[in-house]
Amino acid sequence: PITEGVPAFFRDDGRYASHPFAPHDLFLTVDAALDSVTERGARPLGDIGWEFDDEPPQPAGAESAGAGGSLDIVMSPASTTTWDYDPADGVYRREQNGQATEVTGDARIAAANVVVLDVRHYVGASGYPETDVLGEGPGVVLRDGERYRITWSKPSATDPFALHLPGQAEPFPLKPGPTWIHLPDGLPG
Repeated sequence: PITEGVPAFFRDDGRYASHPFAPHDLFLTVDAALDSVTERGARPLGDIGWEFDDEPPQPAGAESAGAGGSLDIVMSPASTTTWDYDPADGVYRREQNGQATEVTGDARIAAANVVVLDVRHYVGASGYPETDVLGEGPGVVLRDGERYRITWSKPSATDPFALHLPGQAEPFPLKPGPTWIHLPDGLPG
């Protein structure tokens, strides 16, 4: 693992007082982090088997979110993430508890796909919350202003998530670009 203190991490002292989500001031330099784990023997992640296609699927049962469609994902009583479709840029914009989620500067976080998988949450033997991502269940994918009901499966800890339209064997085609995954206990309405 890489932890704070290795050269890949740094803190932005000015962010603590000025940022609405303070004290989130710890950052990671991706290239330095990759160098750090590679030097320790890590291997690059292989293909996880997801399909990407510029053309969205045309399945029976595709549910339209419509232009400007949005989705609220409640992770806890104190945490709601909202994704709003921006048709001009063809991406979903993220908000956390009603505040636009920004990256450095004025840019907002954007995703080509938002994948929401219904998984089981429980209190583990340690007394801490845990998330069970093994098995299968329902999900939702947002892409291109549309909402698709999907099914997911993950037979073992070393298997990637497999995403499919219900009743279809082919993998669900995600839009090329950033993909954000949420793992709530229950799907949004």
